[in-house]
Amino acid sequence: MPGWDPIHHRPWPLPTAPWVLRQDWLDLAFLHWRADADLLQSLLPSGLRLERFDGHAYVGIVPFWMSGVRPRLLPPVPGLSRFPEVNVRTYVTDGERPGVWFFSLDTPSRLAVAAGRGLFGVPYRPARQRIEDGSQRRYRSWRPELELDVSVSLGPACPAPPGSLEHFLTERYCFHAVRRDRRLRADVHHAPWPLHRAEATVAVNGLLDDYGVGDPLRPDLVHASPGVEVIAWWASPVAPQLASPPSSGDTPG
Repeated sequence: MPGWDPIHHRPWPLPTAPWVLRQDWLDLAFLHWRADADLLQSLLPSGLRLERFDGHAYVGIVPFWMSGVRPRLLPPVPGLSRFPEVNVRTYVTDGERPGVWFFSLDTPSRLAVAAGRGLFGVPYRPARQRIEDGSQRRYRSWRPELELDVSVSLGPACPAPPGSLEHFLTERYCFHAVRRDRRLRADVHHAPWPLHRAEATVAVNGLLDDYGVGDPLRPDLVHASPGVEVIAWWASPVAPQLASPPSSGDTPG
């Protein structure tokens, strides 16, 4: 696939079907909290198992710009192809492929809300949002009773070698979803994340009330990234049966 190397870092080969969606994920912050593993598992659909690192489960908040969003072979549409987004996520496996499970995705783009829910089965919700650049990057999001206000300052580059916590939290090449009671899985592809250490000041955070974290204003880990170019494939149905659980349920680190 010319223009989309490297692929050596992927944990499985690229899909053989043509990709369907092109986008850039830009100016990201990765904020992570250790969370109650039993609670998170209870919120997952049948067939998905929560992954842990060194015995810990994590929930993340990831605010960023979606940019250049367009279907394959079509150009981006001014006014529709760039918008902010905030997702709340955790890390799961279906017994075949580790990936991301989204608890919520907030954006002011109503087109993204409709397409994300209808085509990919992910729980997009409309929200007012703003990203402001300065000495720190400030991310703000509002929907009823669920507000986020966080400022992030970029630090030094932070490589994420395989086996590291940073790699576990960011190098994920599919997401899992449910649509009309069918479990789905969709592949994505991008270069390895160019990560930086970062510091965050969280003024308001109503997005984590249901996930068993300690202090929602004090993330356990903060990283940032200038972003990556991304291609995505259709979300496809997967077998409904439960994957066999491992003996420990932990991912080594």
